[in-house]
Formats: sequence, structure tokens, C-alpha cells
Amino acid sequence: MWLDEAEPTPFRSVVHRLVNPTNFNASLSELVEPDDIGALLAFVGTQTDNAEKAIRASFAPSLGYETPYPKRRFGDGTYPVLYTALELETAAAEVMHWARPSSWIFYCHCEMQYSGMTFDLVGLEVHYPGLISDDYRYCWMIGSLARERADACRVVSARKSGGINLPIFTEHTVRDVLLHGLLKLAGTVENISIERFPP
Repeated sequence: MWLDEAEPTPFRSVVHRLVNPTNFNASLSELVEPDDIGALLAFVGTQTDNAEKAIRASFAPSLGYETPYPKRRFGDGTYPVLYTALELETAAAEVMHWARPSSWIFYCHCEMQYSGMTFDLVGLEVHYPGLISDDYRYCWMIGSLARERADACRVVSARKSGGINLPIFTEHTVRDVLLHGLLKLAGTVENISIERFPP
């Protein structure tokens, strides 16, 4: 396996993750109208201290899945993965890919520091297209092998041209989680409009 011959290297970066406001309160949709920006902002303003808790929840087993953790591109559900991006626009594209068709959606913008041993897989998707395929089985194999020797992988986004994602496997490599308010996302994966509240 080609990854066996690769070596992870130290990598540090600010990374971005968009969090659904309902991650802070599962009953939020019952308390706030989805288009009431003022009420949503008031709610998000009370969640600053909960931002880190919301991020670290990705490393805890979740109920409601057939596996301990949700199945995503670099995780088969048997181990945790925190999906982040090096650019806000890339994080937004990843969210928009999974969003139900709508004129817009709201997400909370969390920013954090990452520092850990990292496999740099950027550019390898040319030789190993499974890294950006919608069939995740190849990525599951890579994720399972990578987490044994590294804390994360730098990978090309399958959704945002030129974007870089950082799936993180180890919780201790993440610190200084900040909540940067509310984002209104509109458009398509290829052409996203991002409006920040407060501006």
C-alpha cells in the first residue's frame, strides 16, 4: 500500500468547521423561526462557551447511527473523525453539498487551531481518484491506515475546486475553538454566497 511508504510531518494551521445551530440545542427549530435572524443571532450569542463542546462532540460516539460514529468520507463509523477545512469557502462548499435544496441555510462558523502529525495527500488524487470518489470505500481504507500513524490528513476537497480539507483523527490536536457568529449560505456548491451575521 502506497501510504505505508509515506511519512507524516508536523503541520499547524487555523481550520474551519461549520456547525448546524441545532447542534447546540436540538429543540432550536421549535424555539426559533428559521428565517428570524435576530432570534438566531441572540441564541448564537449565548453559545460562545459551548463552541468547544460542540466541536469535541465529533470525537464521542453518537446515538442514531448503525455504527458508533457517523460514516463519512474518511471514517467508516468505527472511529471518530472531525472534518475541517483550511478555508472557510471550502467548509461552506462541503456543507452545501449535503444541504437539502433551499434558497439559503444558516450555520455557525467555528474556527480552531490544529497542530499534529499529518499526511499530506494533496495532489495524490490524480493518481488515486478514490480519494475524491463518491464511493467512500477507498477513503475508508486510507483513513483507517492513516490514523494509526498520524493525527490528520491534508486532502483535496471533492466539492470545492482548489479547496483543502483536514479530516482530524485525534482530539488533543485541536485547541482554541472560537465561535465566529452566524453564516447565511446561499447559491450552489459551485457558486456559494456567504453572508456573515453580525457583519
